[in-house]
Amino acid sequence: MTSVTIAFIFMNILAAVVTFLRFYAFTKRNPRQNIKHGAFNIYTSKILMYAFDYWSELVFWLMFWTCASVFISYKLANNAFFLLPELGEPSAADYTAFNVVLFITLAARLMAILIKIVEQANSDIYIVDFEKPNMETRQVNAWRQIFVANEYSELMTSMRYVQPETLFVWFLFFWVGLGWKHFCETDPEFSTEHNPMIHENILLKFFMVGFLMFLISGGMFIVQAVQNIQGSAISNFVDLCTLANISMVFMLEHSFGYYLHAKTPWGAADIPLDWLQKEMQTEANGNSERGRGLMNVGGVKKAKYPVQTFQVYLPSKMREDLIRVSNETAPMEVLDDSLKKKVAGRGRKRNAGFAVAEDDTDPLQKKLDEPSQPGGVTLQEHFIKEDEHRKA
Repeated sequence: MTSVTIAFIFMNILAAVVTFLRFYAFTKRNPRQNIKHGAFNIYTSKILMYAFDYWSELVFWLMFWTCASVFISYKLANNAFFLLPELGEPSAADYTAFNVVLFITLAARLMAILIKIVEQANSDIYIVDFEKPNMETRQVNAWRQIFVANEYSELMTSMRYVQPETLFVWFLFFWVGLGWKHFCETDPEFSTEHNPMIHENILLKFFMVGFLMFLISGGMFIVQAVQNIQGSAISNFVDLCTLANISMVFMLEHSFGYYLHAKTPWGAADIPLDWLQKEMQTEANGNSERGRGLMNVGGVKKAKYPVQTFQVYLPSKMREDLIRVSNETAPMEVLDDSLKKKVAGRGRKRNAGFAVAEDDTDPLQKKLDEPSQPGGVTLQEHFIKEDEHRKA
C-alpha cells in the first residue's frame, strides 16, 4: 500500500509537469498579443483540458498496472503468497480509496473530452476555391465544394482506428459468450463457470476489462494499419481536393493550424472528362508544367518535392481577416482584394514565417484561350458550341 501511495504522488507531480510544458508550448503557438478577445477564456480552458487529460491518463495507468500486479500475483502464482483484501469492514478503506480514485479519474477524463469537443466544434475550417468563374454564367460550380465538405465529414469518422461499435461487440463476445467475466472471481483458478459461493473482486475485474479492451483495440489497430498500406484515407482526400481545385485551411487553435494546398496543376477542375484524363496522364508521366505543391519558391516554377500539407502559424492581421470571413454573410467576391490575395492565393502567400509568390497564370487557361488554328475559334468556344449542339 505504501508503494502505491508513493507512485500516486509521483504521478500527480508528473501530471503537473507535463501540463505546464504543454500549456507553455500552447502559449508560444498562440501568444496573448495575437488573441485580441477572449484570451483568458482560451488559456483557462486549455490548461484545464491539459490538467484533466494528463492527470486522468497517468492515474489510470497507475491503477491498471497495480491491478495487473494483483491479478498476476493471485491468479498466476504457483504457490499462494498473496491474498486479496477481504470484503467487509477490515478492508473497507482500501476498496473505498480505489473507488474514489476511479470515480475522480472518470470524471476528469469526461471533463477533458467535453472541453475537447467544445474546442473542435469552435475550430475554423476554410475552403479555398481556386476555380475561375464560368465564361457564360460568371459563377463557380458549388458542387465541388459540397462534395469536398461531405468527404471531409466522412473522413473524421472513417479515420478511427478503433470503432466503438465493433469494440463493444467483440468485448461482449469474450466477456459473456466465452465466460471471461468469471476470471474476476476470487477463485485462484481460471474458470469460465459461475460459482454462486464465490464473489467477484473489483481489482481483478478492473484489470480484466482493461486488458480485454486493449487486446481488442490492438487487433483493430493492426487491421486498420494493414489496410492503410494500400493507401491512406488522408492521401485519398488530398488527391480529391487536388482534382476539385480546392485547398483547405484548418485552424485548430487561434494562431496555429494546418494548410492543405490542393491547387490543381492543370489550372481548372470544371473541364471535360477526356481533357481531365489527359491532364492526369500527363502528370503521371511527369510532364506536367506546374506539378503539385507550392511553386515559385526561389524562382523555381515546378516544385521539386510536391508537399501539399503544411503546419501554419498565422500573423495576427491575417487571422483577424479569416475570422471576419467566417462571420461574413456576404460571398467572397465582395470582400476586399487584400483578403482575397491572402486566402485565395493570388499574390504572395505567407505561411509559417515564409513567403511564397504564386504564379496566377494557368497553363490550361492559356490553352483554352488560344485558337486551335490560326483565325479559328478558341478551345473554350469550341466546348461551348459543342455543349449547345448536344443540348439541341
